[in-house]
Amino acid sequence: MRNQAFVNARADDKFWAAQKLVALTTPLLRAAVHAGQFGDPAAEEFLVRALGERRDAIARAYLTAINPIVDPTLDSDGSLTFRNAAVDGAFGRAPAVIVPSGRRSTTRPARPIASRKRRM
Repeated sequence: MRNQAFVNARADDKFWAAQKLVALTTPLLRAAVHAGQFGDPAAEEFLVRALGERRDAIARAYLTAINPIVDPTLDSDGSLTFRNAAVDGAFGRAPAVIVPSGRRSTTRPARPIASRKRRM
């Protein structure tokens, strides 16, 4: 029988889970596997590699499936700051951004992100 939590998960649920999974860096995976005391360094390294590849596959699938903008903040000067979760995890490209200009909004390609926060 299929797990109903996965069957009924929405795209934003999967995005949220992928963000949490990406927080498990390879050193963290290595420490968790080592704590299992396998006693076989080759087996431990295989498991770390397999878990990392699975993490990356999930991130590629779900961090880019919906708009990956997270942590939006409107600063006191009226500028909007946000992060792109797909770009932060190196699983996507920076999207075009809509920039207000007077009465019209214009779309332009986003410049490469120099930091984790983006300012508009």
